Amino acid sequence: MSFFSGLARAGAAVGLGVSAVLVAGVLTAVPATAAVPSSPSSTATPAPAVTGAVAPTTVAPSPTAAPAPAPSAATSSSPTQPATPSPAPVPTGEPAAAKTVTISGRVIFDARTTAAQRAAVIVSATPVGGVPIPDAKVRYDAKAGTFRISDVPRGKYTVFSRMELADAWFAPTPYDIVVDATTTSVAGVTIDYSVARGGLATELLMFDESVLVRQLRVVATDVSTKAETDLDLIGGGLGGVYNETVLRAGKKVTVRAQYTDGRVVYYDGTAKGTSDPARAVPVSIGVWSFTRLTLDWAAAAAPKLASSTPTVSGTARVGRALTVTTGVWARGATLSYQWSADGVAVRGATATSFTPSAAHRGKTITVTVTGKLAGYTSVTKTSKPTPAVAAGILNGTTPTIRGTARVGATLTAVPGAWTSGAKLTRQWFADGVAIRGATGATFTPTAAQRGKKITVTVTGTLPGYAAKSLTSTSTAAVAR
Repeated sequence: MSFFSGLARAGAAVGLGVSAVLVAGVLTAVPATAAVPSSPSSTATPAPAVTGAVAPTTVAPSPTAAPAPAPSAATSSSPTQPATPSPAPVPTGEPAAAKTVTISGRVIFDARTTAAQRAAVIVSATPVGGVPIPDAKVRYDAKAGTFRISDVPRGKYTVFSRMELADAWFAPTPYDIVVDATTTSVAGVTIDYSVARGGLATELLMFDESVLVRQLRVVATDVSTKAETDLDLIGGGLGGVYNETVLRAGKKVTVRAQYTDGRVVYYDGTAKGTSDPARAVPVSIGVWSFTRLTLDWAAAAAPKLASSTPTVSGTARVGRALTVTTGVWARGATLSYQWSADGVAVRGATATSFTPSAAHRGKTITVTVTGKLAGYTSVTKTSKPTPAVAAGILNGTTPTIRGTARVGATLTAVPGAWTSGAKLTRQWFADGVAIRGATGATFTPTAAQRGKKITVTVTGTLPGYAAKSLTSTSTAAVAR
């Protein structure tokens, strides 16, 4: 973590620290040293703690401390004996025998950074594997943006920096740089605050013992790019959970807390929050400053049931049964059904199957499935509509003729089995020609039909169905 806030100080009980070390351009990690007083006369300010990290201990520059005296030049050569040549060139102004060096450089800022923020920058240094150098040796000029660490023994040093504000501190990236001052002073070290950043911190009010913190996320979503950033957990308990992160200044984000079971609460500009994403209020990230929000878990919506969109199986035809396939729903959920025709609920059609009637011919059919489970928000899913309901198909058997084909003898039409409710009509034929008026259940041939073969056609009709006609097998020729 590259920063710590007041929340981190309050919420974290244990910290394990690492410092990023830059050697020959490669960023590695080494254990951070514990806080150690910089000198008998000055006390080092303990670094704020956070779960999972401990910031490097640094010493704030003392506003009253006087600059350390510059080291005197000394030589190792005798007046009567030539000096031994140095194995490496010695920079101008640094006698070969000097035992101390200077580390200097500049701090650069974003143009939006205020004078107060620049003045809050602290620079310090620690020998690699050692303890922080006394603060009296560090001079930082906030106005000029320069720093100088004077009169330190030769060696390798880690230079640290942070912007320490009233309730938090920020750091550049990387906020520690290793410099090699084993042979000469080092100048031109750059500490870069030019990428302006800001902090976002949330307090999520919690009074729900069923919530496990490890299953809870607090997320900032960039309004423009929709990119999501998880806020880091820095502490909390039953009363509240504290999260925070660093983002680029100028971003606008919406903030939500969500649980693995689907419960969610969005920041809506109040201290309560809302479960409605449409009411989420964007938050602007400031320049090197923290924006703090409060969310109340009580505003989180109950979790929604795991569910599937149902489908309709079968052919949409009058008199033909349709069935619902519900898909996968949460275990234990109670499901109910409602069939609709052209979007209008069909009264009483609440079973897993539905048979369209004549009233539904030409209409599309859908089924809506509603799932309910205690502790969850009920979920309603509706299937895609079927094609328009087609006319039904009547079922019937071929009629037969009972009796002897003889002039004056009565013949009877036996219609067979038909779809329930079908209305049946009959028409008698002689050699395939309809006999006028012969439309009853019986027919008595006359001399006009002698020698001809008799048949009967039965036609069934039913509202919503296509009419159907079936013709019997012909009789023998009508005898005298």
